[in-house]
Amino acid sequence: MITQYHNNYMIFKELNKLQKNHTKNTSDEILKAKGQFFTPTIISSWMSAWVMKINPKTILDPSIGFGSLICDFYGDKNIKITGVEKDKKIYTQIKKKLKINVSIQNKDFLTFKSKDKFDGIIANPPYIRFQKREVEKKIFEKYEKIIGRKISKLSNIYVLFIIQIINYLKDNSRASIIVPNEWMNANFGDVLKIYLKETNVLSKIVYISHESLVFDNGNLSTSCILLLEKNKKIKKSSVDFVYVKNFEKFFKTNPDSNFKDSNHWLNFNYEWKHILKIKKWDSLFNKKRVFFKQKIIIKDLGKSKRGIATGSNKFFLRNIQFIKSRGLDLKNFKPCLSKTSLVNGTIFSKKDFLNLKESNKNVYLFDPIKIKNNEKKFILEGESLKINKLYLPSHRKVWYNHEKRSVSKIWVPVFSRERVKFIFNETNCISLTCFHSLEINLDEEKQKCLVSLLNLDDMQESILSQKRVYGGGLIKFEPKDILDIELPNIDKFTDSSIKKLDKELIYQDYCFRKKISYQSRIKVNELS
Repeated sequence: MITQYHNNYMIFKELNKLQKNHTKNTSDEILKAKGQFFTPTIISSWMSAWVMKINPKTILDPSIGFGSLICDFYGDKNIKITGVEKDKKIYTQIKKKLKINVSIQNKDFLTFKSKDKFDGIIANPPYIRFQKREVEKKIFEKYEKIIGRKISKLSNIYVLFIIQIINYLKDNSRASIIVPNEWMNANFGDVLKIYLKETNVLSKIVYISHESLVFDNGNLSTSCILLLEKNKKIKKSSVDFVYVKNFEKFFKTNPDSNFKDSNHWLNFNYEWKHILKIKKWDSLFNKKRVFFKQKIIIKDLGKSKRGIATGSNKFFLRNIQFIKSRGLDLKNFKPCLSKTSLVNGTIFSKKDFLNLKESNKNVYLFDPIKIKNNEKKFILEGESLKINKLYLPSHRKVWYNHEKRSVSKIWVPVFSRERVKFIFNETNCISLTCFHSLEINLDEEKQKCLVSLLNLDDMQESILSQKRVYGGGLIKFEPKDILDIELPNIDKFTDSSIKKLDKELIYQDYCFRKKISYQSRIKVNELS
């Protein structure tokens, strides 16, 4: 027994070396293209423990890679393991190493067929969007037929993997699957959420905090683990949502435990009738502390738009010195910001823009309205550099004229960390894709107060419930995400509350400019 254990240990040690060599000798671009991100051992063991609890006789790993997920099942002659691996090179290497109770097929799991179903399935599917891989129409239609719904072309391949996995589960079986978190907040995840409810298999979702990057090699998605359990006799009316704060401590626990340790992880249990009302499941991993009276969403106040995409910031964005040296007419340039780092506070003033201009920053966007000789020369220079052949310029009616954007009073950074800083724009500047713009149907005074309100500490919870999170805590917002942010109806605020918010905005601006940690001096529920 000891000899067998030692042999198994040596086999997987060799496989681990092969995995490291594969990762080292394969470019990040190819790894991303194939969606290859290998599971750390500490997580593999934890995921295996969930499946092991039911004493499985058959195991399936639909994207076996270098075998880390089947390590704890290998060598047990009472367990039959089926592995599927599409990558021919990886398949050839592991086929030579794993010989005892493993049958490996060099196939794509999306086209995999088996008469048998499995007691346990453990998986780390590839992370590839449909646009980056040719998915045959008949394969795509196969999965739409299974779930009885259309599947968005914006989805990731792992969505199809999860559907296939569920259909290969026996009764009284278990599966553990590690995937990115993005499906929980993205529209393409809606069909998967409904399917998990309809199939009655979802037991727990473990959300691994963005503070712990699970995978290397540039995978920017944070991760979650789906723990599935198929049992026709048990109707699951609720699901556990577990938020992991301490990576090392959590993955030493029993997957069947109730995870009560508020210092290192949080555990929430919700009824399905509540879960399906929530558009973005990220919010289910946090306790809601603030409740608004006369609640509205930003969409009730106006619209959100992306910033301008130029296709070549290097060509189109220029500084005042360049404009003067070429004899170009300043009227053919629009004041414009291209980086969030150019705004220090929560108010972007005319003085701020003047400072950027005098510092010779590239804050003017070439978007001509009256072309003279010098402008013609500049345009010809762009054509000699083939700027007009780039994707965005080549798709415009006139390659050097940009999409029209009115000046917005409120900017929202597309990317943030920890908290989202809303900015009130006092200038006539437009912005590029670093900011989204809010066009709000309120007077200027109330728009300033709206910025102040959204920057309050206890508003951040409502704001961040609409976020998308990438590795390392990088927060991203799409225009539609911003429109769904809940807030109290600022249009109903008293003059006293408006004055408080106005003063608070000045204080916010001071703190952010001076890089002082901002703490709100007023609370949302104090406003009337």
